[in-house]
Amino acid sequence: MKYGPAKLILIAIVTMAIGSAAVASASNSRSGKPFIVEGKVLQVDRKAHSMLVEDSHSDTLYLVKVPEGAAFRITFGLFKNFEEPDLDHVFKNDRVKMRVIKDSDRLARLEGGKETVIVTAD
Repeated sequence: MKYGPAKLILIAIVTMAIGSAAVASASNSRSGKPFIVEGKVLQVDRKAHSMLVEDSHSDTLYLVKVPEGAAFRITFGLFKNFEEPDLDHVFKNDRVKMRVIKDSDRLARLEGGKETVIVTAD
């Protein structure tokens, strides 16, 4: 009976450690979840296979890396009727909609001082 309170304290400490590890891993897994970016294209860089998109639902700028074969839609622009456009069909001021995955919690800074979120098209 002497060891009863010590065991209870040990179980409480182990439970708190497991709980805090679960919360930490849940916040890190959120960065890998795909989400939708829909907005206006501000700049296209064909050499770097990326485009700068201003989200229409928020004031966030996204630097979207577009690998070969990535799926996205042009919702307003010259090639809006294409089923599977590629980066050569995207121009400045087009509207695009794409599913992206956040690369990390890194931010890029533009020349004007604005920060952008770096994502990859899915």
